[in-house]
Amino acid sequence: VYWITNTSHYETARSFQKTKSMIKYSRFFLIIILLGNILISSDFAFQEIPVQENGRIKPLDTFARNQLLSIYNKRSLQPPAFPENVESKKLSAIDWFFDIAVHPNDADKYRVFNIRNPEVVGSLGLKWDTNHLYNRNEILKGLQHQLDYIAKIQTLPEEDLTPFDRQMFHIYSNVIHFQELCFSFSCLIDLIEIEDKVIAEAIGIIPGESISYYDVMKKANALNPYIEQLTNKNKNDWTDTERALSRVITELNEISQDKFARLVKIIPPENTISEKNWLSPWELMDHQQIGIKQHQFLNILSNYLNARIEGKELLANDLLTQYNDALIPYKSIVHINHLKKETGYNNANIFYKSSALYILAFLL
Repeated sequence: VYWITNTSHYETARSFQKTKSMIKYSRFFLIIILLGNILISSDFAFQEIPVQENGRIKPLDTFARNQLLSIYNKRSLQPPAFPENVESKKLSAIDWFFDIAVHPNDADKYRVFNIRNPEVVGSLGLKWDTNHLYNRNEILKGLQHQLDYIAKIQTLPEEDLTPFDRQMFHIYSNVIHFQELCFSFSCLIDLIEIEDKVIAEAIGIIPGESISYYDVMKKANALNPYIEQLTNKNKNDWTDTERALSRVITELNEISQDKFARLVKIIPPENTISEKNWLSPWELMDHQQIGIKQHQFLNILSNYLNARIEGKELLANDLLTQYNDALIPYKSIVHINHLKKETGYNNANIFYKSSALYILAFLL
């Protein structure tokens, strides 16, 4: 009887302890879920814009993190990878990407090329840096003397490459991708100032305003008569308007050198149920026909970028709402909630770990 009674008490205590543990863990997971819901914003954000990478549709935040990881070996920047005048001790991948995409010529301020092999550093003619970090300009200069070697190893089978070959080719690929990131949106940014009244009127803007490469392409039919007159006249006989138009054409040709920048596949296909053939803005610039929906995305994205550059945050937020609305027809392939959750988890990773340990310690 004594043994049976003790066994009964033991089973009761064990059952009670098990129930108590289950309650603790249930509370823990409930708190984690609630924290996750708090961290996921209801407003559509730039970092949540969908982009296709390696066949998967993902938020721009994840894409930027992947690119930075490949180049810098980390998913966020820390000093001395960015300038000292930046007050923050840490810079997110999406903020880094946005900055180099709208200010590509200033991207050398970021020392993100992480090279730890002294032999590779020496071969590129670089000075050994104890932080192992170099900027775009330093890498490009170093690679100028290695182009024949790079071309040679590109033809070799993977199994014939030495570790040194792989590291050099990785650096070469990274700097190409970095350049693509920098100039991904140059066709959408208002870089061309139109001062001539005749040209401005033909395009439909006020003299002195700036427009993008994309805007000029949309107004090409209105400019064609002026271009024909220009080409049929001697340069010495050009009018002021024709000289101004010639300068615009020169600027267009300079900007068109960026058409290699096709890494950011951010524009979905016209077919709302197809996951294939997402395109970069520059790829669409080469298309003779751009779909109505694709034009809509390009217009909103262009207006958003220019609003951010000009510091018009309220307008930028309104444009993000428009972008979100433009994605509604694509709901079968683009799940906004999934984009938001992935972005939230990306940014909450450290927070989750610290919160989880703290709550576990409290409960247990």
